[in-house]
Amino acid sequence: GVDGAPRRLLPMLATGLLWAIPTFLVMDFAYHGTQLLYPQSEPAPEILRRLIFMPLDVLLYNFVIVAALEEWVFRKGVHKAIYSRLKIAGKQLFWPAAILSSLIFSAAHYVDWASMLAYVGIGDGNLAGSLAQTYAFTWAGFLARTAGGMILAFLYHRSGLLLVPMIAHFGSNLLESVGMRWGFSYFLAGVALIFALQWFRGSRVPAPEKERPA
Repeated sequence: GVDGAPRRLLPMLATGLLWAIPTFLVMDFAYHGTQLLYPQSEPAPEILRRLIFMPLDVLLYNFVIVAALEEWVFRKGVHKAIYSRLKIAGKQLFWPAAILSSLIFSAAHYVDWASMLAYVGIGDGNLAGSLAQTYAFTWAGFLARTAGGMILAFLYHRSGLLLVPMIAHFGSNLLESVGMRWGFSYFLAGVALIFALQWFRGSRVPAPEKERPA
């Protein structure tokens, strides 16, 4: 099942951050592969590059709150609802549910939610206006987010913890912005820190005691 509670915080954190790496790489491969076949201009990379120097509240909103809310809505809400209802001969179908929910997840990025909320008095209208064109539609961006959504759905399904895809989502976004703003060496430094956390977690797990002969 899903939506369980983590037994220990560090293994869950380390697992989520480790999966941030393949999540980012798969999305990056899908993005650039599609751009090679069908090149289109997209403003999102340049905006994300500048985002890392925005005020702390904006950073927290985009890297923490958005990642958490998107996982809550699209994995716990949309994916779980589709998966629970999509059956053939009484058997639930994970991958069709993951693909369909990921397509919905990607498409939702092209809805100007910030301006809609600002219109009813929720949020910052100036910020909403500046971000209105962040996700101008391109096939590269659409397919990249679809691929990422499928990995996050897989993590949710296999781990049984919504926090794992939340952390992977956050980590993937952070690696992307760090790499774009400061370059490939800083991206590799972030990856190295994630693997260091994995090593630290493993080193803290006690070795099983050997059974004594009777």
